[in-house]
Amino acid sequence: MKRTTYSIFLIVLLGCSIFWEGCPPGPPTPLKAPLVENPGNDVLTGQEYTIKWNDVTGRGFFTVHESENTSFEPFEFWDTQLTSITISHPNLKEATTYYYRAMAVSESQEYVDSKWSNTVSINVVLILPEPEIEVLPASLSFDIVTVSEYSQKTFTITNTGTAVLNISSITAPDGFTVDKSTNFTVSTNDSQVVTVAFSPTDIKSYSGNITINSDDSDEPQVIVSVSGTGAPAPAPEIEVLPASLSFGSVTVSASSQKTFTIRNTGTNLLNISGITAPDGFTVDKSTAFTVSENDSQVVTVTFSPTDVKSYIGNITINSDDPDESQVIVSVSGTGVPAPEIEVLPASLSFGSVTLSASSQKIFTIKNTGTAVLNVNSITAPDGFTVDKSTGFTVPENSDQIVTVTFSPVDDRSYSGDITINSDDPDEPQVIVSVSGTGVTAPEIEVLPASLLFGSVTVSASSQKTFTIRNIGTAVLNISGITEPEGFTVDKSTGFTVFENDSQIVTVTFSPTTAKSYSGNIIIDNDDSDEPGVIVSVSGTGVPAPEIEVLPASLSFGSVTVSASSQKTFTIRNIGTALLNVNSITSPDGFTVHPSTGFTVSENGNRIVTVTFSPTAVKSYSGNITINSDDPDEPQVTVNVSGIGSLLLAPEIEVLPASLSFGSVIVNTSSQKTFTIRNTGTAVLNVSSITAPEGFTVDKSTAFTVSANDSQVVTVTFTPSEEWSYSGNIVINSNDSDEPQVIVSVSGTGIPPP
Repeated sequence: MKRTTYSIFLIVLLGCSIFWEGCPPGPPTPLKAPLVENPGNDVLTGQEYTIKWNDVTGRGFFTVHESENTSFEPFEFWDTQLTSITISHPNLKEATTYYYRAMAVSESQEYVDSKWSNTVSINVVLILPEPEIEVLPASLSFDIVTVSEYSQKTFTITNTGTAVLNISSITAPDGFTVDKSTNFTVSTNDSQVVTVAFSPTDIKSYSGNITINSDDSDEPQVIVSVSGTGAPAPAPEIEVLPASLSFGSVTVSASSQKTFTIRNTGTNLLNISGITAPDGFTVDKSTAFTVSENDSQVVTVTFSPTDVKSYIGNITINSDDPDESQVIVSVSGTGVPAPEIEVLPASLSFGSVTLSASSQKIFTIKNTGTAVLNVNSITAPDGFTVDKSTGFTVPENSDQIVTVTFSPVDDRSYSGDITINSDDPDEPQVIVSVSGTGVTAPEIEVLPASLLFGSVTVSASSQKTFTIRNIGTAVLNISGITEPEGFTVDKSTGFTVFENDSQIVTVTFSPTTAKSYSGNIIIDNDDSDEPGVIVSVSGTGVPAPEIEVLPASLSFGSVTVSASSQKTFTIRNIGTALLNVNSITSPDGFTVHPSTGFTVSENGNRIVTVTFSPTAVKSYSGNITINSDDPDEPQVTVNVSGIGSLLLAPEIEVLPASLSFGSVIVNTSSQKTFTIRNTGTAVLNVSSITAPEGFTVDKSTAFTVSANDSQVVTVTFTPSEEWSYSGNIVINSNDSDEPQVIVSVSGTGIPPP
């Protein structure tokens, strides 16, 4: 076998790739160079080999170059987050060296130059590849499978050779099929899973060989033995007990329950697809369910008659029992009339009632049933009486009002339950809870009798208070407080004031228009001789300013540091009085004019100029705050944002810094290149490139290099005499801190052979 060896070299470079766009400006801290591992033993042509290196702190990713020359023109490249690359060259050229280099890119995607890493090599040996088949396992046993069903297993074809393995066919015996019967290939060091399905059609034993034919020269045919047994399918068997249910007489709108049991005495899962019931009957298992073999399921049947009549019918159970797919349970019952009691409300609260007095409330007994309702008795707790305590009847769809009287004899709380006893079959006893308190008489006093609010700005508000005192000997119940237009109270709903206690009520005057307001606040209470007390109120709404600021936000975009940009917003007064703007404050990076106090007449406006003057390269944002005497909006904000950016400037970078041409025959030429890169943020103007004696460049006149771009310059060495040449190529540009860059060159002229 002919063996030819190639050397593969890897050079790892840290730095910003000249072919990668987006290198940021500035001189970031160089990253540490990675250390490349020796790749190890020889590899065959077409095989993959992996080059690895250690990680570098602070890197974002690596860029790897491959080329057939150290100038890397042309080249292939990979960007990777990993610390390795896997390479395969199926068609390496004779006597060709492949070079590799990598660079680390920082987490912020800044390209940072560093030193070259160590160099490694790997030998690629040219050989004639061959496939090698391996099949595992050598046999498959499917055991017992039900007829008309199937079971699957797999075997794996692996190619352990050095060339693609061609599978020409796979044949299977009766009862077995494979999913890969036609031609397919398996790559070197790869494998293919083949699925075998056993689908018996008869109740018998099956066996045979699966034959794999391939282009493996020493093993063209491989056998996998298969076996299995076809078995009869299991089946469920339904049994339902009892076969009939009799519910007898059940009151209309009531219900009664009974059960039957579904048993599975078969050898497979029993699937109940549905259970249907006749009118008047329902089951709790109407949707599909299953019953395991030798298991059972109880089904509850509910008889709920809605009419006075006889109900009879069949409950039908549908299943997948092959010989008894439908089973019947007969059901019967009779609906008989019944009363139905309903009592409203369920509770009565009498509140406070003066001793020796009384208070009355009512509840209603309704009969929503289909027969006469017999109310046997109604009992009441201490302190309460009812006007219907003895037995009475309520016809169907009728009602009866019962009056409850609360007559307290002691200064205390009373509570308890009124109990209604009837012949409602499902609700023979109904409760109405009652409560009340026996009290002595309250006495209300309100001070002051009037409140004068004077002038208040429209949309603003002013508050004053009055006091409700109880100078009586019982709890004072305030049932409600009503107020006239423009005035509100904080105690408008009911509350109580204990004897010798008081309650402060806050009144708020909030005029909505410029006019005079007046009226009476009325306090409703249970003071028997003074049930309604009046507090007179008055006030005047006066005009008010109303601020409006547009727009609500200003975006300045990018502005160069030490420069500035201006935008405006407008303060409008859409109110009915002069608007006083007290001050305007602005966040860091922004100034406003005017910033001190000024006024805006009604229906007038004032333009405010905002200047954005960034002092650093960063984002600026915040709120401009306008403080005014708008009563309901004293502070309004305008959101401002902008970005401080760097001044645009070019930045030259030249690689490599020197070119050595070695020995060149007199009057012949040799060429090498260097690259001018612009890592700055503005166009780089190269004004001239001069070369020493013996050397010429193809870019001697002025040219430009865009930001984040590069230009390759070709240097030609043409010795005219037999001696050593050396000197500097000088590149002049508009880089402010590096206007002149030097590339040293050297070479030797030698005589012809």
